[in-house]
Amino acid sequence: MTPSASIVNAGSRSSCPSFLRFVLLFCACGSAILTKYPFVIIPPLPDGETSVYRVLSDGDEVGFYTMTVHRTRFRDLAVFRFDLVMKTITDQGPTMDSATVFVTQDSMFPVSSFHFLRTGEALITAAANYTTEAVAVATYGPEGEKQRVLRNGQFTYDANQLTFLSRAIMVPTTGKPVEIRVVSPMGPPSGGGILEGRLGAGSREAVTTPAGTFDCNRLVFNLGPRVIVMWVERSGARRLVRYASSVGGVVMELMPAGTQLPANPFH
Repeated sequence: MTPSASIVNAGSRSSCPSFLRFVLLFCACGSAILTKYPFVIIPPLPDGETSVYRVLSDGDEVGFYTMTVHRTRFRDLAVFRFDLVMKTITDQGPTMDSATVFVTQDSMFPVSSFHFLRTGEALITAAANYTTEAVAVATYGPEGEKQRVLRNGQFTYDANQLTFLSRAIMVPTTGKPVEIRVVSPMGPPSGGGILEGRLGAGSREAVTTPAGTFDCNRLVFNLGPRVIVMWVERSGARRLVRYASSVGGVVMELMPAGTQLPANPFH
């Protein structure tokens, strides 16, 4: 199937045609659900696409972030595999934050995620496995291993997929934020948890990064006390161009294609 033509209700895993699913959703639930929740339009994500971002904290360049997408199969499902790596160095020392996430190609429904966070010598790992009813989360860190089973449902996503989800998720143009649920395998709380979130569509903006100037849509994620703003291309592969988080003043900006990363980013 053509990814750019896939229009589905987020979280649906039905095998019926995408447009038919959208029509059935509207007829069965009415227009209210379309204004309360988002829907997904899968952009043309090229297999092997890699995007590189510089990472800034309070205006200072502290490292880089890479996002790579692969089309593959996992647990007999056609999935996207997203590989995410962030390497930074601050006054607290070097940090490597990496994750691999598997999501369905038709709806970006999460299937599994694996997350590794190393700061200095300390290592925390987390894994999440999704079914339609539940999410099994296991974390391991200095306090030992913790396991939790969380309730799953429609419009529930993995925290590690949000940078890619921003490229596919669509917000109804009602002026009101829509509701999502985000599983955070690393927490809070320790052992993993679910954040009730709201996603709002912002203005159309021209955004300039080291890669150039882009015509973007602005999306605002409110996840508890955390606010994340993402600027996404309006056309084509709808790449993430800029990212800003209220936590730590972290900003990520798209770098030019072919950017060479240092062999040892910590020196």
